[in-house]
Amino acid sequence: MLSIMERFVAIGDAVKALGVSITTLRRWEAEGRLVPDRTAGRQRRYDLAKLKPELFHAAPSGRKTIRPHGELSCIGLKMLLKLIA
Repeated sequence: MLSIMERFVAIGDAVKALGVSITTLRRWEAEGRLVPDRTAGRQRRYDLAKLKPELFHAAPSGRKTIRPHGELSCIGLKMLLKLIA
């Protein structure tokens, strides 16, 4: 099981877990699909337990996506496996 410090990750680790770009993650935040926690210095921290690819990869109608729905990067898969171990 991940410690609380390992569970909350910076934006770079979050995008690796989901297999998307930083721009995409920030767009999802602006759309209200994802709400990060903030440090005292106002840096985003994402809860790995809430980063479920199936919740985020469905593209809105009229929008094209490059990655197939539900595809997860190797790093993301490793992070998720640590959560359930």
